[in-house]
Amino acid sequence: MHLPVWIYVWIALIACIKVFNIVYGLAVRKQFLADHSILNKVTGALLFLLPLTLPAINVKYSAVVVCAVATVAAVQEGVRSKK
Repeated sequence: MHLPVWIYVWIALIACIKVFNIVYGLAVRKQFLADHSILNKVTGALLFLLPLTLPAINVKYSAVVVCAVATVAAVQEGVRSKK
């Protein structure tokens, strides 16, 4: 399966946001902050369903939905960790 480069870049940016949130939590709060929010659970469900949608939906379109939800979840996690 061939994925466009922009999907890999988007996934890397999401990973960087999540790593930054963890490092920030460890450095500032002295605790591991991994929020199990609703959006994180929705992201997990979408990641689980992604391979099942491949025969019906082009991965370019389904990856946009999954990456968008994952981005919002990562940003929300970062906002919550700073409170």
